[in-house]
Amino acid sequence: MRRCPALLLLLVAATAAAQAPPDTTAPWRYFPLEVGNRWDYFWDEGTATPSPRGYWRWVVRDDTTLGGHRYFALEQAVFSLSGAPTSSTTRYVRFDTTTARVVERRNGADTGFFYAPCPLDLPFEGSECQTAGYWTAQTGIGYAQDTGLGVTTSVKRFEPLLTGRAVRLAAGIGFVRYETIVEKGGTIDVRIAYAHVGGVTYGWPLVVAAEPAPPAAALTLTAAPSPAAGRVRVALTLAVAGPVKVAVFDALGREVAVLLDGSRGAGAHAVAFDGSALPSGAYLVRATSGGATATARLTLAR
Repeated sequence: MRRCPALLLLLVAATAAAQAPPDTTAPWRYFPLEVGNRWDYFWDEGTATPSPRGYWRWVVRDDTTLGGHRYFALEQAVFSLSGAPTSSTTRYVRFDTTTARVVERRNGADTGFFYAPCPLDLPFEGSECQTAGYWTAQTGIGYAQDTGLGVTTSVKRFEPLLTGRAVRLAAGIGFVRYETIVEKGGTIDVRIAYAHVGGVTYGWPLVVAAEPAPPAAALTLTAAPSPAAGRVRVALTLAVAGPVKVAVFDALGREVAVLLDGSRGAGAHAVAFDGSALPSGAYLVRATSGGATATARLTLAR
């Protein structure tokens, strides 16, 4: 009889532990979609001692309206360890408030999105959802969980029963891990390294191939000072040698002065313009060379 109170306390404690607290996080925060959001990941082969084999980068590039709904263009790119791009695809996704799911637009219809397979409003424990014809167990991890970015937040984990992998989504950040379940044949691990979500940055961006630099302008032009009371320095740069003309036009588009008209070599050049004989007002300095044109605005004030 003396053991009853202790046993009762154990039963109460076990019952309380089994009842996970309700999740008060807005479901969409587990997969936040906003133009400009970016996530960087490294991936390995799911071995006992992880060694990065390459990188993933997800970026929300744009948004568009399809079928009366707003979708976000999610670019998913894969890079080698050297930073060379190996593949890239763009998926159009949105958070559906009716079902609390992330859906992807394919062939004119919505379908499930692999990296968020279940409704995001499911409770942390004891829930299941059916996707793509098989059952997916949803085992919530709970509150104050490490995301891999040095911050803690609510994390949900979705484990497809028929594969060897599971997906983790973190509130306020999104997809943070694609983990291998070795006993089920998993062969890949993906872990987050950097996120820029809603203007907030976590971690450090991975070093990947730089975006191609825009081609150098064939012709550049500046005019200073502006406003000016008299003399103005007009500077131009030519990418290649050739004929060039520099002229000044008034607000009505009339040519009022020619500063240069002849051949010049590639590189930087400068000419002086004395506007003291012209009335105060707005002018446009225009340079043309071959098929290239450059302009600079100039204000004369006395």
